[in-house]
Amino acid sequence: MAHVNPIPDGMQTITPHIVCKDAKAAIAFYIKAFNAVELMQLDAPDGKLMHGCIQIGDSKIMLADEFPDWGSVGPNTLKGTPVTLSMYVENADKAFAAAACIACGACVAACKNSSAMLFVSAKVAHLALLPQGAPERRTRVLSMVERMDKEGFGSCTFTQACEAVCPKEISITNISRLKKEYLASAFSEDK
Repeated sequence: MAHVNPIPDGMQTITPHIVCKDAKAAIAFYIKAFNAVELMQLDAPDGKLMHGCIQIGDSKIMLADEFPDWGSVGPNTLKGTPVTLSMYVENADKAFAAAACIACGACVAACKNSSAMLFVSAKVAHLALLPQGAPERRTRVLSMVERMDKEGFGSCTFTQACEAVCPKEISITNISRLKKEYLASAFSEDK
């Protein structure tokens, strides 16, 4: 009989499995918020997610929709959960602050050049500070700045008006990070 590895390749001894009311929406959120990569999705005949798997950084997480008839329910149905997941990053404060941007447009409206630099820099900084943002780090900053230019947003005026009106108090230090990321990427050989 052939030897079968009891732990599938790429998996760890323990892998979290999250059950929730709308697992597909949860996956979309994890992709947007944490740059997760969807590895698989297996739908039930009724369209609910029976089994999904994402990767954030070097960690895999399985997800599924609730199936109450099978006793599988999530935290909304249970009115809470005793389980938490911890995500480690080099600088949690910077990553959290950059992620706080709500894309309200106040920074663009306040800038006399209609610059979207604070918004774009918050997104670039957020993903640059997370380990799972590393694989696309160079191409992301180049494409985001190119898109900002293509959409016709003006250049940064350096008046700090954007920071003054931001309801989430996003710091203009993110603009410095964007410029650093952009220059490193523009002159990199492996774009």
